[in-house]
Amino acid sequence: PDSERDVHPGSKQVQEINRAEMEMGLRRFILELVNPTIRRAAHLEHVLAEQQAVVRGVEENITKLQRMGVKVEEQVLLVDSFREDLSSWDLERRAYQAGAQES
Repeated sequence: PDSERDVHPGSKQVQEINRAEMEMGLRRFILELVNPTIRRAAHLEHVLAEQQAVVRGVEENITKLQRMGVKVEEQVLLVDSFREDLSSWDLERRAYQAGAQES
């Protein structure tokens, strides 16, 4: 048969098959060599995404705390103003009482 005659050890088809097998072997070797790096990069991407989520949460908390700080400062000013008013009223009351006792 013709197929037996075309496939002898030095034929072009055998050489192509050998090259294809060598190429497949090289591809498997390269994949085995690069696979740990790919896995490590995928893991690092996952860790990075987790850390970015944590940072976003911290940023949100910082923003909330800043808003709360502004409100606290406003309340402190309000309390200080009220304290000054009370002190002023107390002085007026004492002056009035002192004036009433002298009369």
